[in-house]
Amino acid sequence: MIRFSRLLAGAVAITALFTLNKTALAAEDDEPDLPLEGKTESLAFTTDEGSWLSIDVTPDGRMLVFDLLGDLYTLPIEGGTANRITSGLGYDSQPVVSPDGSRIAFVTDRNGSWNLWVADIDGENARKISDEQQWGIVSPAWTPDGDYLIVTKTAEQTQMTMYHVDGGSGVTLAGTGDNEKFWGVGAAVSPDGRYLYFAKRENGNGRARTFPMSQLSRYDLDTGALEQVTQGEGGAFRPVISPDGRLLVYGTRSETRTGLRVRDLQTGADRWLTYPIQRDAQENFRPPSRDLLPGYSFTPDGGSIVLSAFGKIWRVDVNTGERTQIPFTADVNLDIGPDLTAPYRVPQGDLTATLIQDPRPSPDGERIAASVLTKIYVMGADGDDLERLTSGDALEFKPAWSPDGRWIAYTTWSQDGGGHVYRVRSNGSGRPQQLTDIAAFYTDLVYSPDGDTLIAMRGNEFMRNQTFSEFGGLRIPLELVSLPADGGAQTVIAAGNGARYPHFGPEDDRVYLTDEKGLFSLQLDGTDRRGEMVVDAPRGNRRGEEPPKAEAIFINRDGRHALAFANKQVWAIATSRFGAGAPTVNLRGGALPVAKLTHIGADYLGWTAAGDSVWWAIGNSFYSRPFDSIEFRKDEEEDGDETNANDATANGNDDEEEEPFVPEDEHESVTAVSMNVVMPRYTPSGSLLLTGANLISMAGDSTAAMNAVAADQDILITDNRIAAIGASGSLDVPD
Repeated sequence: MIRFSRLLAGAVAITALFTLNKTALAAEDDEPDLPLEGKTESLAFTTDEGSWLSIDVTPDGRMLVFDLLGDLYTLPIEGGTANRITSGLGYDSQPVVSPDGSRIAFVTDRNGSWNLWVADIDGENARKISDEQQWGIVSPAWTPDGDYLIVTKTAEQTQMTMYHVDGGSGVTLAGTGDNEKFWGVGAAVSPDGRYLYFAKRENGNGRARTFPMSQLSRYDLDTGALEQVTQGEGGAFRPVISPDGRLLVYGTRSETRTGLRVRDLQTGADRWLTYPIQRDAQENFRPPSRDLLPGYSFTPDGGSIVLSAFGKIWRVDVNTGERTQIPFTADVNLDIGPDLTAPYRVPQGDLTATLIQDPRPSPDGERIAASVLTKIYVMGADGDDLERLTSGDALEFKPAWSPDGRWIAYTTWSQDGGGHVYRVRSNGSGRPQQLTDIAAFYTDLVYSPDGDTLIAMRGNEFMRNQTFSEFGGLRIPLELVSLPADGGAQTVIAAGNGARYPHFGPEDDRVYLTDEKGLFSLQLDGTDRRGEMVVDAPRGNRRGEEPPKAEAIFINRDGRHALAFANKQVWAIATSRFGAGAPTVNLRGGALPVAKLTHIGADYLGWTAAGDSVWWAIGNSFYSRPFDSIEFRKDEEEDGDETNANDATANGNDDEEEEPFVPEDEHESVTAVSMNVVMPRYTPSGSLLLTGANLISMAGDSTAAMNAVAADQDILITDNRIAAIGASGSLDVPD
């Protein structure tokens, strides 16, 4: 039995380790293949090579087990024809043979998620061991008694987890002291069951790319103690232990190539075993999808290593390093999904813009202004009366309505001359008026409530050689400025320090902004900074100590509600002042009620001027919803997956009929209108001759037809169409 006296250093009770996992035991409940609608097809061929083959040797030394293109194969150790033992649409990989040779463990997505499975040595009676829904599973390894499997979960904080083959949710391995939590991949257990060797991530939390990426460490399953084993400049990974426990073989890199080294664990002698081999994947260490090297194995007598490299299978003598190729052929027959390609014509004629930028409703709610194809357009809230507001050639962005609705301010941008803030009458009459005298990058315009002042974010002169679209992130060195609404000198209010989206809330003399910490406000002279709200966004597939923050937060003029933009979705929050501190809101449930308003997503969002409606936009569609139609809730799911609140089964009401799910975007109170700006499509005119081309035909279904090459051809293109093709010099070419 493997030791459990201090498996988790006394920190975790293993109360449920031996609880039978119903899912794992019920083989009939595990669908063998991924469900796929439509007719499947077959891709069949014979090959004598393969990439990234993970190989294990059976305990009797007579057979190899390896993965190839998502199926598992067995092969006599002398070579020959491989026998496929698993098949189907699921991708089976990383096989390892149990110590008694009766079973194989492997990783597969055949149930829809990457999980650990176990099957008989012939691939029959496969059953699922783990029950992961989000994270991947990498590099399974058996314990010597054959009762447990150790894998790496590729989560945010990657975990080494031990599963019993008869069930249970698994136990996360933990160390002691500073190494209580550690990151590791590629487990190898010593023959006596005491030590676990693995590649441990170097250089902090794994996000850095400082080389080497990993070194080998050894974990004591008795005490939880952790010690480093290697210090090579090329890193170390994918350890394997000889059957007698004396030799440690591992991968490392020298210069630009990868090889295997072997260490005598008794004497400490360390030497090259074979070099070079398969390229390692250290640069993709976090998270590795299939470890840093494909799996390889000792033969039972400890005299050889069997591995894959350069598309072939090799046997390497441990004493001499001599390589002997193990020849193989494999008849591949893959089930693939239906052909989803469909012919379509490239659109011709006029084009309709599919994206509107920074739309803003007018104060009376009757019109909408937006930047479309770099020009300012205005239309009625019902979608009628669409027209361009200006007539110049400048690139125009960020429209903002004055409180009385008479003016629309906007920014321009030019790579040659920077940009300025302009205003124009909202009915389009008159010429635009330039309001700024300093050319710069201006963005995020907003009028003060009295209409006398414009607030903006401004970038400096060095940004002039960039394009406007490059400045969408929060890390731009911008500053908050103000200027008279009818033009004049700009006043710097405060350094931006990553803040964006200025707007006004319940006070006329304070401006609100969002930075990486949350919503805050300032006096218009830049003083009295006050934290207003911190919004924790849903984590999604990310796991860490700190949840991500909302990208933008907009307070309502009543000061009692806010909108948050997180994960490209819009959320409404009921809030208020809570003494001197800024409240923290969790969008998945917490201290304050929240309501998710979108399902498809959004590009822009905000409040109407009166604060009685919410608006958002995605693509070229503009949505609005009365605020009093929003139903707030207090979600009890802190960080779980998003579920359908109408799911009767989830609520324990098996007898109730499940109500259909209605996305919030389609709520009966939501109105939507499209801003369909139509422009003439640019079409080249005239003639162009391409000479001396080699043409590959796309006609026909056969490989021969598709690969037919016509050499030394001319192609005549007239008015954006191929007019003629022929041997070079044979076409009637216009002057």
